[in-house]
Amino acid sequence: MSKALSASAPSHPPEAVASSFKYEFGGPWGALGIVVALPVVVMGLYYFCPNLMSSASLSSSSSKHPFSFKSSTSPLACLRWTDMAHFLTSTLPALLRALPSTFSTFASQARRSPHNTASAFMAIIQHIPGALKARGSALVALVQNELWDPLAFACIVAWFCFQIVLERLLPGEVALGVPLLGAEGLRLPYKLNGHLAFWISLLLLVHGCPRFAVPVEDEGILPTIVGEEGDEQFVYTASAAGDALLQHAGQAANGAIPVLGELTGFGPFPLEKLYDHFPQFAFAAVVFSFGLALLLYLASFRKGARLADGGRSGNVMYDFYMGRELNPRLGSFDWKYFCELRPGLIGWVVLNLGMLMKQQQLQAVTGEPPSWPLVLVNVFQGWYVLDALLNERAILTTMDITTDGFGFMLAFGDLAWVPFTYSLQARYLVGRPVSLSTYAVACLSAMHLVGYWIFRQANSTKDAFRRDPASVPHVRYMDTIRGTKLMVSGWWGWARKINYTGDWLMALAWCGLCGPTHVLPYFYAIYFGVLLVHRAARDDHLCSLKYGADWQKYKKEVKWLFLPGIY
Repeated sequence: MSKALSASAPSHPPEAVASSFKYEFGGPWGALGIVVALPVVVMGLYYFCPNLMSSASLSSSSSKHPFSFKSSTSPLACLRWTDMAHFLTSTLPALLRALPSTFSTFASQARRSPHNTASAFMAIIQHIPGALKARGSALVALVQNELWDPLAFACIVAWFCFQIVLERLLPGEVALGVPLLGAEGLRLPYKLNGHLAFWISLLLLVHGCPRFAVPVEDEGILPTIVGEEGDEQFVYTASAAGDALLQHAGQAANGAIPVLGELTGFGPFPLEKLYDHFPQFAFAAVVFSFGLALLLYLASFRKGARLADGGRSGNVMYDFYMGRELNPRLGSFDWKYFCELRPGLIGWVVLNLGMLMKQQQLQAVTGEPPSWPLVLVNVFQGWYVLDALLNERAILTTMDITTDGFGFMLAFGDLAWVPFTYSLQARYLVGRPVSLSTYAVACLSAMHLVGYWIFRQANSTKDAFRRDPASVPHVRYMDTIRGTKLMVSGWWGWARKINYTGDWLMALAWCGLCGPTHVLPYFYAIYFGVLLVHRAARDDHLCSLKYGADWQKYKKEVKWLFLPGIY
């Protein structure tokens, strides 16, 4: 746990804080690099593993509706393992072999004609600004013509606000967080109703889209005629209902007054549009995350804001990335806790459902059911999210809540990174149905179940022990000078981060459902493995500071980090 400081009354002089501050993530330059790189990765995953066709051609009905959504084209094929192997075994070695001769030729030319070589070098330097300007213009054009969509942004904002309303109105137990050091044992209250928000959100998305009666002469409408001849009434079909709602929303966003007929019922929202317009929604989430992070940074300078240790370096970029304020709140509403589990995590499930609906739409012509791999991705990842929400209390003792400030790192991760990169497997499978043998499906399902068993059992034991060690009498522990206890038996006697092992096994199972052909569907397992190793290293460093010599004794008692006998 980190010692929280008050902005109005720091316990150390500013110069002492600046001189003793320990940077993470490569310091300010590393933070800047991450802030720039993360949006590039989110959008790059789409362009390097794109939808198979443009959004305009994916749906035969969408072309008949004048939506405000923009279409996107996807000229690149998804990167394959064979492509990467060819690059590593052929292209890269050839480039490395060519470097010595290239430098030798350049040096020889420079010795024979230094003036011409210098002139050529200066010509290259002078060409750089023009090239950068051209690339910048192309990027601006891409954003304006394809990525930025006011309707997509409005949907992201509406979803965020809807989750706030659910958090505020739904009933739920109020739990107290861990005592904040430096705040006289203050424990902040948190409302636990995430699982209710999950079910209400899904119920609304399946049954909450209004249908309106419209006259047949309205252009851009696909009506269904009901009633007897001579007494015709035109209502939307289930798919056209959502299309029309988006059309009217687009009209309102463009300043026009939408005309709605009589309300005739409710149906599902057109979640397949999440696939058709995925880059627009992803970019909208990126913009929203940047805006929220900026507001949080500015708000952290108000009087009385309680700062996180990691966010008080005094460097603007680093503090913006890490987050200055530990627990930004509006009354009893905690922004960090809310974003950790609600909009992005539930949004991940919604995106997956959109991918499933899109595949069902595409295969409706042939009468084929959705593919088993896509169904299992939805089931496994939906299960994972629901488990997190059912065990919402456990997050109150995690590093994200107790130690890290709420800045760009967590805001972007919660709202843009999680939903729009973790849904990659589902999006990949929409237009690339994978045929897996029964044996492969059984093995991957078993891997998920084993991973979940390890993950849930280990985390449940840890949470119960932190709340009351007497509730888990079978667990041995060692006392520390701080007065706290460290588990040294059971799951936590096998490895210090055994829960991470289970978490990663689930990730690998999800990726395996995409088959062995392409690389990028395995991005999640690769990235998540790196993240868990880095997070374990961060935690090890913080615990060594927290427990001192006791931590070294603990590491001798529990030798392994992830896998007993291996690592």
